[in-house]
Amino acid sequence: MCALCSQTVRLAYALRACGINSDEQVATLMWNNQEHDLKLQIAGLNTGHDEVVLSGDPSRDRDFTCFYLRQGQRSMVCRSIGAQVSQAPVSFLEATEFLDIEHDAVRTFAAAAIGDASTDKEKAIRLFTAVRDQVWYDPYSVSDDPAHYRASFVLQAGRAYCVPKAVLLTAVCRSAGIPARLGFADVRNHLQTEALRARMGGTDLFVFHGYSSLYIDGRWLKATPAFNTELCARFGVPPVEFDGEHDALMHAFAADGTQHMEYIRERGVFHDLPLAAILAELRDTYGPMVHTSAHPVDDAFTKQPTSQTGPDGASRGSHSPQEAR
Repeated sequence: MCALCSQTVRLAYALRACGINSDEQVATLMWNNQEHDLKLQIAGLNTGHDEVVLSGDPSRDRDFTCFYLRQGQRSMVCRSIGAQVSQAPVSFLEATEFLDIEHDAVRTFAAAAIGDASTDKEKAIRLFTAVRDQVWYDPYSVSDDPAHYRASFVLQAGRAYCVPKAVLLTAVCRSAGIPARLGFADVRNHLQTEALRARMGGTDLFVFHGYSSLYIDGRWLKATPAFNTELCARFGVPPVEFDGEHDALMHAFAADGTQHMEYIRERGVFHDLPLAAILAELRDTYGPMVHTSAHPVDDAFTKQPTSQTGPDGASRGSHSPQEAR
């Protein structure tokens, strides 16, 4: 029996267990392929309902079931069977204006980071670590020049804030044949420096925080390569680790229990960088920050790192903030 027939039979048994006669009441049985993380199995016709009973949590789980009830009788069942059967659109492997995956620098970086890794999971882990630690996180490097947001430029600069670093990780993953897209969220960073808070107009809210969304083993996973390991040590927080199986998001708390990062609002995922929208929001939220980023600042974010580790494991000196801009 094919997988589809087997699943259909199992659903029919489940419907009978729920009190639905599959021969008479199940008017439709259809599959709904989506670009997102779910595949839905729907049985019955929803001709109106006054109650919904939910098994599972759609905001957290990839497997859940919704029972639509009318006067206590089940009229339709909508069941997610998870991301393992969803399809990764080919478009998430393409080069774009900012994801210049065919650039020699991008291809060389990706190849060196991947090394002898053979699976998408292994490749993604190594690419994440390379982007996280080889490009220094610098929140003062915000620019309104589109060229500065291309993956190849981020490699050349050696310093970037979260958005260009997410661009780089997304680009090198696509270069390695791993479907990838850009994601954004508003976050509150409780461990920023006084100089950065002043530059941001007194707020600790970071709008359009960038991360990568990577398609690995049939699932979309979030990966945030923003804070490099040495910078994390300066702030007393562990670096974000990506294992290729779970989302890798900023830690909610530092090692001493101090609140660190708080996710406030999701802004969605994108095929390419929505730079115009990002810059407009930065100007609305922070005023002249984009135009004053070239002014030197001396704090934990800008002090020259002692070294950087290349994808081959070699330790190298790093560029100064001035050299990188």
